[in-house]
Amino acid sequence: MYITDYAKEAQARLYYFFMMADGDVSSAKRERFDQICEEMGIDDYSRDQIIWRCWKPYDKQKTSHWEHIREKILQTVRKGEGGFLSSGDLFKRNDVRISVIWTLINLGYADGEYSKAERRIVAMLTDRWGLAQSVTADLTDTAEALAALSRQKEWVKTTSKPYDVIKDTVEELDRNIQMMFDNIKALISEAEIAETEGR
Repeated sequence: MYITDYAKEAQARLYYFFMMADGDVSSAKRERFDQICEEMGIDDYSRDQIIWRCWKPYDKQKTSHWEHIREKILQTVRKGEGGFLSSGDLFKRNDVRISVIWTLINLGYADGEYSKAERRIVAMLTDRWGLAQSVTADLTDTAEALAALSRQKEWVKTTSKPYDVIKDTVEELDRNIQMMFDNIKALISEAEIAETEGR
């Protein structure tokens, strides 16, 4: 779920700062970020401008890398909550919040390692937005299971089993993966419906 205009840029910036939490951005995370930008309708030039702005230098003598990333993420979130921009309600809706958390967790697993720094950011936003810890735990468990299924799928393709066995196994894994994605979509949709009914 993505919003338009400034909101697209704000979400993309949030995702990129998150990827910077460990210092370097892995090629797997960068590839996933490029896919997200494409899904959001952000062109290559705009995406590269977002990345360039995220890497702007800061005074490393006064601020640690973690403090810098934490503050940049909070700045982005505050602007999206503030109401003084056209997208001021960007991070106010629970369905958007859950969708953002889900994307962050998946980015964390993109290179196979959901790091401590990345978990701290997700916990910080979960607390800030008043989301239930159980929701974040379910999202994390699902992302971890999806990563395991994806690894299993790639492994099966390399085995010497008969073609039909490999094909059937891959199709079964694909069905399980799709079912998990559908469950997450349902969770986000339920939050959107609850948000609408609560107005």
